Amino acid sequence: MSVLPRYVATLCPGFEDVVCLEIGERLPGAKVVGTDLGRILFDDAGDPAELLRLRSVNHLSVFIGEIIDLAADEGGLSQLERLGEDLDFDPALSILARVRDLPDGLPSFRVTGERVGTHAFTSQQAAAHLGGGIVRARGWPVSLKGYDVEFRLAIAGSHAWVGVALTRVSLHRRGGIVPGRAPLKATVAYGLVRLLDPQPGDIVVDPMCGTGTALVECAQHCPEAIVIGGDVDDRALGSAGDRMAQTGTLAACVRWDARHLPLRYQSVDRLVCNLPFGRRVGSHHSNRHLYPGFVRELRRVLRPGGRAVLLTAERRLLERLLVRECGLRVTVQRNVNLSNLHAVLYIVEGTTSA
Repeated sequence: MSVLPRYVATLCPGFEDVVCLEIGERLPGAKVVGTDLGRILFDDAGDPAELLRLRSVNHLSVFIGEIIDLAADEGGLSQLERLGEDLDFDPALSILARVRDLPDGLPSFRVTGERVGTHAFTSQQAAAHLGGGIVRARGWPVSLKGYDVEFRLAIAGSHAWVGVALTRVSLHRRGGIVPGRAPLKATVAYGLVRLLDPQPGDIVVDPMCGTGTALVECAQHCPEAIVIGGDVDDRALGSAGDRMAQTGTLAACVRWDARHLPLRYQSVDRLVCNLPFGRRVGSHHSNRHLYPGFVRELRRVLRPGGRAVLLTAERRLLERLLVRECGLRVTVQRNVNLSNLHAVLYIVEGTTSA
């Protein structure tokens, strides 16, 4: 019996359920076999090009090997070197060749390593020893920039896994990168939209849309929704317009102040917002003036039974305001890791008491 190819999807920690949901929808023959923080393992015998259409994941690799008892001292480097010598990655190369061209001769390669935990070696040393084993076994040349094949090594405590990368750059860069002070990654925006769950005919609003990433993801996920975005920053609105033009997105984008929305009472079915964290955008002082007005407007415009998905690192400020505001109820709260920036995602529902 043939063994199905196994893949590793890496993602923004906190959206594991969204990734599993999308895999089940887009890849009917796939089976999720493992879930870890920021990482999903799944088997799939279908076209690997279909994997690259996933909107919730950052990187994809073909799983080729692991060590479940990696030593934390320098002996772990010897284990990684032996693993590099013993890896059978020809089936993974066959899969990679289905999504991009490989040279006829010996391909060049690099190893990219990441590590969590306490070890007597660095991520770079671990990657170098794994790569050394590959060189001895295959004789492939190393190239850190113009490489043909990338091996990804991930170490978490005593567990290490290795994969052949299908993605050269993160899938959050789809459609290009539009300039902005702190643009939301497309994969994170997709996760927010899936938790928002817009339905055909819904009026969906992003009151601080910035460069429009969530608008694009929402309109593409549910084209039958009415998507409206706004921001007080003219430059951000210009970037949002460019993004929507590049992606062919149908959404309205206007200038407004999120503390004074030109929207009718209880007129919004869904609201999504990546609030300023007060770091790269805004400040804690300015957020103390912005957040109260925004929460009051959220309560005013969100219909009973409506849903809002909010993302912020200003946890205490937002929670205090949501508790005070009648007509709003927090139903879900989860931690999200945005490139080592710890944020919190809230799902808020409108209630009948306003």
